Amino acid sequence: MPFGHHLSARPTTTSPVGTQQRRRHAVVRRAVVSAVAATALVCGVAAQAGAQTSATPVTFTFYGRGNGHGIGMSQWGAEGAALQGLSAAQIMAFYFPGTTLSVVPTTTIRVQLAGYAAQFGIGVSGTGHLLDVATGAQFALSSGVNYTVRPSGTGAVVTNPAGTVIDRSTGPVEVVPTGTGLAEFNGAPYRGLLTVSESGGTISAINSVALESYLRGVVPSEMPSSWVPAALQAQAIAARSYALRSVHPSASFDVYSDTRSQEYLGVNAEAASTDAAVSATNSEAVTYNGAVVETFFAASDGGQTENIANVWGGTPQPYYVSVVDPYDAIAPSHLWRSPPQFTGAQLGSLLGTGGVVTSVNVVKRGVSPRVMLADVTLQSGAVIPMTGSDIEACLGLSSTWFWVGQSNLPLPTEPAGGAPATPTAKVVVHPILGSYMLLVAKSSNRAWANRLAQRVRRIAPGTQVISRRVNWRRVYLVVALRTNSRGSATNGQTTLRKWGWRTTVIRALRSDPAPRPSSIETVAVFVAPPAVVPASLLPGTPSVASGAAPPPK
Repeated sequence: MPFGHHLSARPTTTSPVGTQQRRRHAVVRRAVVSAVAATALVCGVAAQAGAQTSATPVTFTFYGRGNGHGIGMSQWGAEGAALQGLSAAQIMAFYFPGTTLSVVPTTTIRVQLAGYAAQFGIGVSGTGHLLDVATGAQFALSSGVNYTVRPSGTGAVVTNPAGTVIDRSTGPVEVVPTGTGLAEFNGAPYRGLLTVSESGGTISAINSVALESYLRGVVPSEMPSSWVPAALQAQAIAARSYALRSVHPSASFDVYSDTRSQEYLGVNAEAASTDAAVSATNSEAVTYNGAVVETFFAASDGGQTENIANVWGGTPQPYYVSVVDPYDAIAPSHLWRSPPQFTGAQLGSLLGTGGVVTSVNVVKRGVSPRVMLADVTLQSGAVIPMTGSDIEACLGLSSTWFWVGQSNLPLPTEPAGGAPATPTAKVVVHPILGSYMLLVAKSSNRAWANRLAQRVRRIAPGTQVISRRVNWRRVYLVVALRTNSRGSATNGQTTLRKWGWRTTVIRALRSDPAPRPSSIETVAVFVAPPAVVPASLLPGTPSVASGAAPPPK
């Protein structure tokens, strides 16, 4: 999940959590160090740039979509596709067009649980012993006891809770579980072996574990275990494929245990549903022309993935092309619910421009359309080109799919996506039909309803016109939101009321036409109202605001 944000599978929520940025390949990790350093340099200028003030500062609002890099699989999209009846194989074919699923040989993967540490705890749960690799000596370990290990010369010193030295090695030591025992690191159990090595006066902990056992700790750490089986199976396949591409025998370890590679929380994270997903997809990986694909994924793609070359440069890949994604519509970050706002002085400080920002103009977008390059203009007249990735990192945005509004200008129009490459896999789209609709108005005049919908879309971008036949008459409903949550509909009512619009929550009918996938919203997503609502966005007449049938116009 390079430069991406992922899902937390921690027990209580399904919210995207990842703000750490990473690439998932040993060769690319070096690029990450350079990229992070470059970002720090760009943003770091801010500390030296004195913030300027203005009597009437302009406020910049960053509207946007998605959470993460937008390459490969959307995790929320996988859940949305699974809810629509797609299998794991269909989900993978959709997000990685032109690929196939293949059975691949199993292997052992080495996971760095800690690196360059001064000390940490090790032990066993059940039965096991400590092995001094240099001498071959074994030392019994008591179940559930936390032994402290510190660097010592070229090896490590291991002490029990009383401070008694168990072993002082001249090389690595290993925690070797026996029978049904498990290795413990800082009190948390892990399958496989745990190796402690010294380097430069610090120690590292490497968990060597069978790939399928590793996945049992990855899948529920990356995706909520309560999700639909097909989504969990897709996550298992993606995680397995990524891990296989990360195996590098000449390196000291293969993957990190955090978001620099894949989140891995060991046995504590395991769940019956995700164990079943790993088992159901045993040894299956995504391949292209016989080679395993490095399967990137992130929390939400905002409704369209991006060509990999437009995000990280390099050689385009046929299975990393832009795909329009209707399934991602269930993601909370599909359309940003609370667009961040900054003054020109704040932008100048955060972006490290050395002056007050007066405009941000996007000059190049990708297919999706994520921002590739933008011109940042200062009060002094200077124009500073910045990449979308730099702006995302400096401002803490969820993705590079954003568009910018200014308080001294009309509300911006969302940029349209380009012409994405057509997926080679044929996937039937089954749009989501929300149980509740937020009715703004209804009319027998279709043209009037369409004009009103255009106005409301400036506040509620997902607004659509629904056609119904009532008592042999055709009626057109202007609907600001379709959702499966009554609470989301009520929240939408509250927001629109602040804009001066009164709405009504009604139930969707089975006879209602399904919405276009691109307009589906399952959470209340509205533009935050300003202190003074512009007259152009106020309701036209009391009858419109009340939701009653207005006279045709």
